[in-house]
Amino acid sequence: MPLRRDGDRIQEIESFDEWVQDRLEEAIARGEFDDLPQKGKPIKIESNPFQPELDLAFSRLKNAGMAPAWIELDRDIRTMQETLAKWLDATAGRLAAEATRIRALEEAPPAPAHLEGPWHRRWWPFRLFAVTDGESGELDPEAEWRNWDWQRRNARRQYLNRAEQLDKKIELFNNSVPRDLWRLEKIRLHPDKAANRFDTAIPPRQRLEAGMAHQAVS
Repeated sequence: MPLRRDGDRIQEIESFDEWVQDRLEEAIARGEFDDLPQKGKPIKIESNPFQPELDLAFSRLKNAGMAPAWIELDRDIRTMQETLAKWLDATAGRLAAEATRIRALEEAPPAPAHLEGPWHRRWWPFRLFAVTDGESGELDPEAEWRNWDWQRRNARRQYLNRAEQLDKKIELFNNSVPRDLWRLEKIRLHPDKAANRFDTAIPPRQRLEAGMAHQAVS
């Protein structure tokens, strides 16, 4: 005999279908369905190319502003993928510009002799937020590279954390897709794949400097 749990109580019911029907009739009698949207209107049946046998069920969900769980997950994944890609592009552009600035600092001529004092040297030739050696006030490219490395490590950690959340969402989606729609499953974003994607977009300093030197020669 079916059992139904109500809090700490366990109730035996003869037929679960009859119990559900009774609860629906009680709700109708109380008027809980009186103000539902689309009341009194014919149900609009929309074709579902993936599972046509569920056209009616999907249409009811859509009319109620809902969708099957795996479809909602698909929307979330697409949004997360787009957001993560834009974030990586923006971060890569910012760090590339910073690396170019530091590279120019390394190749810049020394400050003119007539500009004396640490304040003048600090702002020669075009620095904002420059890092100096602390004694002479001269700009310190190596210190700025260390700051760049720190920014990259922090960005990489953020990216991998976001990628992990996205991968969990993809795993949940793949487990939710109906088995006959297995072809809709998405490729996972495993940690090694995410790390490789980040390192390609924002190479570590050694690779970055080698690439910049190659471009300068070319």
